[in-house]
Amino acid sequence: MDSTCAEPVFLGYQVKPGSHACAGVSDGKPVIMLSGNPMACFVGYCLLVSPALRALQGLNPEIRRFPAVATSPFPKPGGPRRFLLGYALCGEEGWRVAVLPAQRPSMRQSLADCNCLIDLPPGHPPVQPGAEVFIIPIQGLV
Repeated sequence: MDSTCAEPVFLGYQVKPGSHACAGVSDGKPVIMLSGNPMACFVGYCLLVSPALRALQGLNPEIRRFPAVATSPFPKPGGPRRFLLGYALCGEEGWRVAVLPAQRPSMRQSLADCNCLIDLPPGHPPVQPGAEVFIIPIQGLV
């Protein structure tokens, strides 16, 4: 943040991936810096940059979340709030979402296949098929 001469608004936030993002104001203009790895940058864009751009255009910056039923597992429990790449479909029974493979920050293939972020709260248990989770569709965010 020092190299941009921006006045910090926040330095980091408690999410995985992308906790190293920060934001500030320089000469009255917003500055948002995202983590350097592909997945963290994508999540940061969806959560921070897209809503900011919408607000600057006078549009509703709210990020829509919907309940969904997981169709595949994610074995890692706990930690800070976590966002996974998912593929969701909405049918007569509501939203269903598959956790995409390759959730490591440097993996890019799942980025091409995802249509939503799966939003897991801090301290979450492992995700089992049939569990209710929340999703954020990325259409309109990217």
